[in-house]
Amino acid sequence: MGLSPRIKKTIKLECSERNLLIALGALVILVSIPLTVSLSRQRPSLTPQAAAQTINLEISAGADDAYQSYSSKGSADYNDYYISMNSNDANLLRYSGGFRFTNVNIPKGSVVNSAVFQPYVYNSTNDNPNVDIFANDVDNAKDFVIERDVVNRVRTSNSVAWVATNVGVGYKSSPDIKNVIQGVVNRPGWSAGNAIVLLIHGKTSPDRLFYARSYEYVTGGRTPARLIITYTPPPPLCSDECSPSGAKQCTDGTHYKTCGNYDTDSCLEWSSSTSCPAGQTCSGSGVCSAPPNPTPKPPGPGSSPGAKILESIQLEISIPNLRGKVQVKVEVGSVSQNIQVQGSGPKSYSLDLKAVALPLGQEYILVLQSGKSLVKKVRFTPEGSESKLTIGDLILGDINQDNYIGLVDQLALASFVASQTSFGDLNGDGITNSFDWAILLTHFGKKGD
Repeated sequence: MGLSPRIKKTIKLECSERNLLIALGALVILVSIPLTVSLSRQRPSLTPQAAAQTINLEISAGADDAYQSYSSKGSADYNDYYISMNSNDANLLRYSGGFRFTNVNIPKGSVVNSAVFQPYVYNSTNDNPNVDIFANDVDNAKDFVIERDVVNRVRTSNSVAWVATNVGVGYKSSPDIKNVIQGVVNRPGWSAGNAIVLLIHGKTSPDRLFYARSYEYVTGGRTPARLIITYTPPPPLCSDECSPSGAKQCTDGTHYKTCGNYDTDSCLEWSSSTSCPAGQTCSGSGVCSAPPNPTPKPPGPGSSPGAKILESIQLEISIPNLRGKVQVKVEVGSVSQNIQVQGSGPKSYSLDLKAVALPLGQEYILVLQSGKSLVKKVRFTPEGSESKLTIGDLILGDINQDNYIGLVDQLALASFVASQTSFGDLNGDGITNSFDWAILLTHFGKKGD
């Protein structure tokens, strides 16, 4: 059975359009992925991100762990074989344990990702933590011989409750106490290598027994308490790539870059390249200026009688694969005009320059660009009041207008196709679809003038 004329008309494509569908298969994958695309021209941050690190700490001296009853003051016991952290509503039977970890090599400015306290529980009848875990809120905590106190040491504002029953024998892990450790690392006087004391305070109720081995217990091998911390150090210090801020430097004859802070660190770096205004060149310390005016040549054939200025330019322009209309910005000398280009074939367009009074015999740079095309530049020296210039093709696909068709444009177009917006409409047919995608892939990697 043959196809109806209406269906035949719907699927009939011009040969050039059919060729553009080669890359359509890739689009099916991309449009199914939610994308957030940044079209900013700002340089991406080049600051390296530090990798997370883990340190494993243990009590390393008898003076670094102790316990104390709430009924006593300044008399912490640091010579016993165990550390008591019992909870009880009677101060005489309520205890706090202190554990000092030395050489905590976490740089100032680090982010603590996780921290776990691990005491060694040695008896299955005394394995019921009902405690609050603080840290001694000082820059560099003292041991329990120099400061023989656990209960009354100044505490961090953050604490973590550890409440459980029958945790068993062996090394047992507390809940995450990263906020407690972060509070000490954030102190103004903190330095890598300082000591941290954990204060494990028994609660008032219910009454529960909780004991751990101390450093002094050596039978069968020491089992001192541990502290395991994972942290991300701050990014390394940066250095200025340029100076002072605001300084400029030519990157080529018509572009310059500017010194400033364009990323997330505090150092200066060069910006992306910026074009000089039309008709100007870059020289010296990034200064754009117009070239000196040469002696005008005598008017050539086609000049109006007595005319010494360029009155008009006939432009022959083509935009491959254009179906609708686009506005093209044309700059020459100090004038900027918009012309409407329609269709993909070469067509002539007139640029009226009578009001500008551009002298003849000088070299000018004509700059053309639509909202989604690469920049096209043409140098010419008019000798008559009317000039004819063959511009050639304007290349579509530069969605983010950085004069390069690349990955950012590709991701942006995929997002526009997925959201069915017209922002990615390259061929001027009013919609963003596979034809626009194929146009971009055809010109992928191209750079404008």
